[in-house]
Amino acid sequence: MKSDFFNKRAIQSPLSGFIPQYLGDFVFPSFESLNRLSFVPGLMLLLFFSSCAPSSNKDKNASNISLADSTTPEFRINVLTGQIRSNPTNYLLLKERSLLYYKTGNTQKAVEDIDSALVYYETGPELWHLKGYYNYQLKKDELALSYFKKAGELGSENPETYYQIGQINFLKGNLDEADKWFETAILKDSLDPMYEFSRGLVYQQKRDIKTALKYFNLSLEKDPGFIRTLASLHDIYFDELKDFKKAQEINDRILKADSLHPIGHFNEGNQFLDLAMSIFDTLKSKEFEALIELAISEYSIAIGANRGYTQAYYNRGYCNFQIDKL
Repeated sequence: MKSDFFNKRAIQSPLSGFIPQYLGDFVFPSFESLNRLSFVPGLMLLLFFSSCAPSSNKDKNASNISLADSTTPEFRINVLTGQIRSNPTNYLLLKERSLLYYKTGNTQKAVEDIDSALVYYETGPELWHLKGYYNYQLKKDELALSYFKKAGELGSENPETYYQIGQINFLKGNLDEADKWFETAILKDSLDPMYEFSRGLVYQQKRDIKTALKYFNLSLEKDPGFIRTLASLHDIYFDELKDFKKAQEINDRILKADSLHPIGHFNEGNQFLDLAMSIFDTLKSKEFEALIELAISEYSIAIGANRGYTQAYYNRGYCNFQIDKL
């Protein structure tokens, strides 16, 4: 099962803060990002990026396929089908229809069109990249990895090709291999904060906190408001280094970037809960109750912003349990 490492971050107990555990589905793009294309020596290259957290603001791609017109995807598919009948060897038409099939939820049809396109343009790295992406969506990880690698062997200039190879290796626990591919992605695009962030995750998993901090800070140099990086930095300072003042400063930056961000309010809830439990065995019952109520309020805001935030529900329930015991 692929879990969302970045967007659904788990903790070991209500008192331990965030312990990142998974990397997975989030890294693959929404359809809107599939429609951002660029040209390198005449070839259209697909550039991926998607998350529920705010991403880098730069748009590094120029759109080649117009999907933002008055027609529906289904209508456009019908138009393309007619064009393909007249020109069945046009791989660009097949590629465009493939993207539209993906948008409408028909991933298998999208794969079939990419396979047809590869018959006529078998050395197209962007087609192999798409084939890797679609197969990952079909939970065929090993096939996806082989297709991404094929795109790389054909000279893909798309940094996401190498990033996806890295993140699949990360999922498999091959941290050194993942780091190598994330570094390659940086060489292809030195401005995207995601790739430095990913290297930081590798070293965080390796328990090399000093190096993890180095890459997280490099990520923030490229985008000071990159919430994924800020969230991971908060975790390191709160959980690993126990520097609660620094953790609070970082969380303030998250909430400054997005005042309703669920991670920011979840962090606030954890901080209030941590303070409450620090006086749990004292006679300060009023202060304890007040802090627990503040934690409940913050978890509730997080849940309001993300109804699927399971850990926020759990922590809020734990707080209510503590209130009931008073």
